Amino acid sequence: SRWIAFINRDENYFSNIYVQNIEETSPKQVSFLSHISSDNILWSNDAKYIIYNTSQFRFEPQIARIDLQAPKPEFREDELDKLFEEEKKEEKKEGNEEKKEPEVEKKKESETINIEFDDIRHRIKFLTSPQMNCHALAISPDSKMLVFHWPMMGNNNLWSICFDEDRKDDPPKQLTYGNGGKWAVYFTSDSKRIFYIDSGKVHFLKIAENGGRDGDPKAVETRGEMDIDIDAERLQMFNEAWRMIRDNFYDPKLHGADWEAVRDRLLPVVNGLKHQEDFHELLNLMVGELNASHLGAGGYDSGIDDAYLGLDFDWKELEKTGRYKVASILPESPSALAKDQINIGDYILAIDGVDLNRSTDLFNLLKYKTKKRTILTVNDKPEKEGSRTVIVQPINFGNMSELRYKNWVKENEKYVHEKSNGRLGYVHIRAMSYEAYMKFLVDLDTETQNKEGVIIDVRFNGGGFIATFILDVLRKRTYVQSSYRGKRPVSATNMAGNRIFDKPTILLQNEHSGSNTEMFSEDYKRLGLGKVVGTPTSGAVIWTSNISLLDGTWFRVPFIKVENVDGENLETESREVDVYVERPLGESLQNKDSQLDTAIKCLLEQIDKQ
Repeated sequence: SRWIAFINRDENYFSNIYVQNIEETSPKQVSFLSHISSDNILWSNDAKYIIYNTSQFRFEPQIARIDLQAPKPEFREDELDKLFEEEKKEEKKEGNEEKKEPEVEKKKESETINIEFDDIRHRIKFLTSPQMNCHALAISPDSKMLVFHWPMMGNNNLWSICFDEDRKDDPPKQLTYGNGGKWAVYFTSDSKRIFYIDSGKVHFLKIAENGGRDGDPKAVETRGEMDIDIDAERLQMFNEAWRMIRDNFYDPKLHGADWEAVRDRLLPVVNGLKHQEDFHELLNLMVGELNASHLGAGGYDSGIDDAYLGLDFDWKELEKTGRYKVASILPESPSALAKDQINIGDYILAIDGVDLNRSTDLFNLLKYKTKKRTILTVNDKPEKEGSRTVIVQPINFGNMSELRYKNWVKENEKYVHEKSNGRLGYVHIRAMSYEAYMKFLVDLDTETQNKEGVIIDVRFNGGGFIATFILDVLRKRTYVQSSYRGKRPVSATNMAGNRIFDKPTILLQNEHSGSNTEMFSEDYKRLGLGKVVGTPTSGAVIWTSNISLLDGTWFRVPFIKVENVDGENLETESREVDVYVERPLGESLQNKDSQLDTAIKCLLEQIDKQ
């Protein structure tokens, strides 16, 4: 080929596909989408189309196809004519008595690329919907099939779609099963098999004529060994991390740090490091010189398998007698779901036959018991006589944290409902993530039923990237109404299937609200959506990304500046509140929340004045 295709970002950071002939001096644009992300360009071997992945959002990518020529009609009769031509050729061969040497099969070359640029902007089509979250991986050498990744229902598998005339309307066909990560797909030259990596192992799979699987995948036994010079590897990783900050940090002045001097000071230490954790600490010390957020380095590990019962104990009783008296039971936790009930005030006397006392390390005793049958000895008094056994299945830290968070939100909802006499709803946004956004929509629907206004709580929200999507919901207003015959009118937006809130809100934030949450706070105030209550935010606002160093170390590189329309850099500058309220130490133990109290009071006053 004499053409190259590449991805380029314009002045609006929109990411599109360009192609250029190597004999020409300027490229030509072939996709024209207002999308921020594109990747994995694939040329078809017949030179008729390009496929790539594109998305406007960090989730919900789509697979797009650009036809390089205007589509030509295809007739089934042509295939029939070819059959008769092949029969005539066979008859001619049979009549020829001379024996000829068999012809050596020539390697089929790719078709000459002929791009019709007129109207190419309208020849893009999407092969998948945004909700499928698919990624194109490989086109077959005969250009008749695409293999792509589709994480349907949380299962990461390979699927195929066909492009030939007889099968182009067929639904996608599933090629693999299981939840292992699958990637690096390669076709054999005859398009009849694929090789791919599944959970770190090479597999191959035969492809049927209809584009589906022909039999089961088979693993290919592979093994490789290599010697690693640890000192040289760490030196390379240190220099790479240092260069990435030098060349990509959002502030060209590096917040005033003398970056050359930082390297010169730390470089002699690198060769003396013996453990990966020490290397991570050195990188963290290096980026600490920048006095900026969204920085750091670390590794990936499975962590310690701690297990939890879902119980809180009376710490005064524990200090005084060394006995584990149940003070509260977390809803939906193992102890709450046990067949034999555990009650507040009960004593946990032993776990799997090991007595609990003042010297017991409870966390160590529960270690490695996640999802395992665990026997608790329980009594309503601190003695074995008359005790009973309760069988539970402890959960891990992640599940325990999720249950504690759900309970905290539920208690806040109840608190707001009671304090406002049922007039206000409450929604907490845990993170500026896709999952949190979908949860926000559900919670907002639930909490707006028969409510006059809603408290939007972003305390302890460390950020993400979906602030503008939430703002789109909160800022909509009703201008047109619709109604069924004899029924009251409602917003036409809701009738059309879109969400509209159109009720008073108030925003609650604190010093743990960071990054994209601070951008949300800034926009919320500038749009005049309501008052902001609580404490100033953390002042940590930069777009960042992770890179992977040679040994798997992750390293963060903040590369995009965030400022408001007045030119103020939001990094190191907190977003202020309209009503300052700092929670006194220990207030939560008294079942009080002065920040929520103030938000309730201010929002009710706003509603009553309308």
